[in-house]
Amino acid sequence: MNFGSHYQRLHKAWEVVAPDNDILPYKMDYIWLSQVYESIRPVNSTGNLIWTILGPKTIELIHENVTSIDIGESIEDLVVDSRILDECMKDEGKRNRAVIEIQKMLKLRLGNPKHNGSKEFKLLTEKLRELQERMRQQQIDSIQFLKDLLALAKEVMETEQKLEQPQDKRQQARAALTELFESIKTPQTPIVVENVVNDIDTQVVDIVRRFNNAFKTVSGQNEVRKMLRTILWLKYKIKDNDVFEKAYKYVEMYY
Repeated sequence: MNFGSHYQRLHKAWEVVAPDNDILPYKMDYIWLSQVYESIRPVNSTGNLIWTILGPKTIELIHENVTSIDIGESIEDLVVDSRILDECMKDEGKRNRAVIEIQKMLKLRLGNPKHNGSKEFKLLTEKLRELQERMRQQQIDSIQFLKDLLALAKEVMETEQKLEQPQDKRQQARAALTELFESIKTPQTPIVVENVVNDIDTQVVDIVRRFNNAFKTVSGQNEVRKMLRTILWLKYKIKDNDVFEKAYKYVEMYY
């Protein structure tokens, strides 16, 4: 928070004095500090910014100089290009610009509306906030901060790829079975849904794989039903025929 309070005093002075020629030698330093301030401004528990919003002169300066920060076209470029990290280790100016740019990229990717409601992206957003807080409290230096930001950028990219891939049928089967058994779970029938689903997913799949088109042969269908009854009726005492038939249909549909 010391950085925030010191910057705010500087910011007030700049907004009053600019564009006086006497402060021109400090213009680029002030732009950089303003970009750092803008990129790490914290929010409170209600989502409101804690630090002061930048004044019009400062905002104009930042917008005019956005193009001067250019370390790559995408997070993908940053993750795969080790030269960026090598160059930034040697050059503090490049490192500082990289830190600002990566944070902006991460905020854009994490704030993408298509990720609204995603638990994965909420966790990644929290990771970014924790990193920024550690940097503000000087628990890590700028080199470690850059390394951690790049690691987070890689994690964001991998999470995007994972979520954008179509869900395979086995995952869909497990989701459908989980929903089915959660719907019948009561205090009087305290089944462990995950165990039921795991048993079906492993033991029934073993039978399906032993047959060529298991559900198109009478013997294959009988074997699947037999195993399903063993799991539901005998092991877990679930003797509801409607539940059994729904579970069988999910198995037939997805496996």
